[in-house]
Amino acid sequence: MAEVIVIPKRIGGSVAIFLPAEVVRREGIREGVPVRISVERRGKPRVLGLLKGKLPYEPFDRHKEGLWPAD
Repeated sequence: MAEVIVIPKRIGGSVAIFLPAEVVRREGIREGVPVRISVERRGKPRVLGLLKGKLPYEPFDRHKEGLWPAD
C-alpha cells in the first residue's frame, strides 16, 4: 500500500489524477487492472468552530462591565 498526495488536473470535461511512476513500479500497478483509491480532501481547513471547546468562554454582559446606562 502506498500513500501519495497528488494534484488533480482537468482533461477535457473530466478531472484526472496521475500517480508518480515510482509508486506505480513499486506497487506493480498494470494497465487494465483495478486499483482501489481512497479520496480525502486536503484543502484549507474550515475555521468555523475550530476553537470550540478549546478556550474558556463567558458571555459578554454590558451591565456587568458598566457599559450600559443605569435605569
